[in-house]
Amino acid sequence: MASLEDQYQKAWQLYQEESHHDLDSEPYKSKYAAREIFEELKSRLSKQLDEDDVDDSEGAFSEEGVDGVGLTRARMAAVVYHLGVIAVETEEFSTGEEHLNKALIIIGDEGSISSGVSSATVGDAEVVAAALRGAEESLLSEVCEVSSISPTAIAPATVALAISCHNQLGILWSNRALYSTAKRHLDRANMLYDEYQKQCTKPPRTIHSLFTTCNEKESNIDDINGIDALEKLHTLTFYYLAQVYGHLGVPDKSAWYCHSTLQRQLASKDYDPIDWSINASTLAQFYQGKEQFRVARHLLASASKVLSGHEAEVDTPQEDTREVTHSRERYQQCKADVARCWGRYCLVLLEVSCDRAIPDDPQEQESVINHQPEEETLDKQLQFVQLEVSDLESEVAASPGENFDEVRPVFLAGLRWLTTARQYYTLEDHVSDHVSIIQEMSHLYKALAFFESSEERRCKMHKRRVDLLTALVQELNPQYYVHVLSSN
Repeated sequence: MASLEDQYQKAWQLYQEESHHDLDSEPYKSKYAAREIFEELKSRLSKQLDEDDVDDSEGAFSEEGVDGVGLTRARMAAVVYHLGVIAVETEEFSTGEEHLNKALIIIGDEGSISSGVSSATVGDAEVVAAALRGAEESLLSEVCEVSSISPTAIAPATVALAISCHNQLGILWSNRALYSTAKRHLDRANMLYDEYQKQCTKPPRTIHSLFTTCNEKESNIDDINGIDALEKLHTLTFYYLAQVYGHLGVPDKSAWYCHSTLQRQLASKDYDPIDWSINASTLAQFYQGKEQFRVARHLLASASKVLSGHEAEVDTPQEDTREVTHSRERYQQCKADVARCWGRYCLVLLEVSCDRAIPDDPQEQESVINHQPEEETLDKQLQFVQLEVSDLESEVAASPGENFDEVRPVFLAGLRWLTTARQYYTLEDHVSDHVSIIQEMSHLYKALAFFESSEERRCKMHKRRVDLLTALVQELNPQYYVHVLSSN
C-alpha cells in the first residue's frame, strides 16, 4: 500500500495539475479522482486516530509546535479541508460547507462556527435595513461576535489550515449573497492571523508540509515557504473583505481593504501586473469620486508604473502560441483601460474645477478648505512606498484649477489619455466603449470652454464637440443604437 505521503501527492497532482487538462465533457474528472484518494486518506487517518499507539494528548508532537493537535489530527483536518474545497468547486456547496466546518472542529476552532453561521439570514436583513438608515458600520461591529481562540487553532501546524477554512467559507457565504456571514468568517481569519503573530514564535507550516518528511536544510526552506504561504492567505482575506464590504454598502472599508491588498501584494512581489494595474485604476475612480485627487493620482501613477514594467516581458520575442497571443491582448486592453481611467480622472478634476469656480454655498466652500489637511494625511497612509512614481504624478495636477491656464494642462493630458484608449476601443470592435470615450472627450472640451474668456474661442471648442459627436452619429446605425444617439 502506498504511503500517506505518496497518496497525498497523487491526489494533489490530480487536483492541482491534471484537472486543468480535463475535457469540457468531463470537467470534474480529475477532481473526482482526487476526491476518491482523499476519501481513502481520510479513512486511513481515522483508523490511525482510533489506534492506541497514536498519542494525541496534550503536548503531543511538540516538535511540530501543535500544542495538543497531533500530526495525525492535523493531517485529518487537511484532508477534510481539501474535500471541502473540491466539493465547492464541483458545485456541491452544502457538502463543501459541511467538510470545511468539520475541518475547523478537528483543529479546535469549533467555537467560530456557531458565531460565523448563526442567524445568517436575519443578519443580512439587518444590514440592508441599516444601510437604508446609513448605520451600516455600527451594525457590523455589533454583529461581529467574538469567540475565544483555542491554542490549537493558531498552532504553527494548523494556523494556515484554519485561516484557509475561514477564507473558503467566506467565499461560500458570499456566493450565497449572505455577506454578513461571509464577513464573520473573514473577520475570524483576520483574528487568527493576528493572534498567531502575537503568541507564536515558531514559523507556520504549509498544509502540504504536513505530508512531507524533510532534512534540516529542507526544513529551513519549509519555514520560509510557511511564512510566505501564511502572508498570502492573509492577503486573500483582505481581498475577500474588500468585496464583502462593497456588497454590504460600506465603500470606505471596502476601499481600505482593497488598497491594503494592493500594498501587501507589492510588498510580497506576488501579483499579476495586469490585475494589479486594473485594480489600482479602479480604486482610483473611487477616490476621485470623493474628490481625493492626490490619492487617485498616486493610484493611477502606480498602475502605469507596474504596467510599464510588464511591457518588456510582453514585447519579448516569443513563438505566437495561443497563450502568448492572449497575454499580449490582455496587456493591450489593460493599457487602454488604465489610459481611460487617467482620462476620466482629468475629466472629473475639470468638472470639480468648474463647480468650485461658482460656489453657491459659502459653508460648502469652507468645508472643502477644512478637509484639505485630512486629505494630506490620508495621502501618506495610502502611498505605495515600493514604487517611485513622482515623475508620472508631476504630469498632471491633483487639485482643482481656478483659471484657464491652470485647467488647460489637465485638459490636454485627459485628451491624450482618451485618445490612447480610443486606439484600442475602436468603433468596429467595441462600440459601447468607443462611444463613451468620445462622449468623455466632448465633456473635456465643455469643461475647458467654461474657463475660456474669449467667446470666439469658446465657440471653436463647442464646434469641436459638435464635430466629434457628428462624426460618431454618422457611423452608428439608428436601428441598433437609438439609445446611444439620444444620449448624444
